[in-house]
Amino acid sequence: MNPTTIQEIERAIGTLTPQEVQELYLWLDQHFPQPIDARIEADLAAGRLDRAIHRALDDDKNEHVRAALACNATPRRHRFLARILCAPTGNAGPRR
Repeated sequence: MNPTTIQEIERAIGTLTPQEVQELYLWLDQHFPQPIDARIEADLAAGRLDRAIHRALDDDKNEHVRAALACNATPRRHRFLARILCAPTGNAGPRR
């Protein structure tokens, strides 16, 4: 990709509405997942994070935590966790 093309893409992204930027983030996540996302998904599927998730949920239930992650977070490293932690009950979370 030449510098002109990159600059054109940067200019185009700069004109996007907040909703369009959110859609771009989702598209990028689907088509170019970050290695850490794949590792977290594999760890979740294997149950390696269950104990930590249950501890965190218990701490939250007992009000031993304070909010550090908004459910509408947009930085890539937070969106994956927000999908897990902020999903409606029954759609995400630790395996039992």
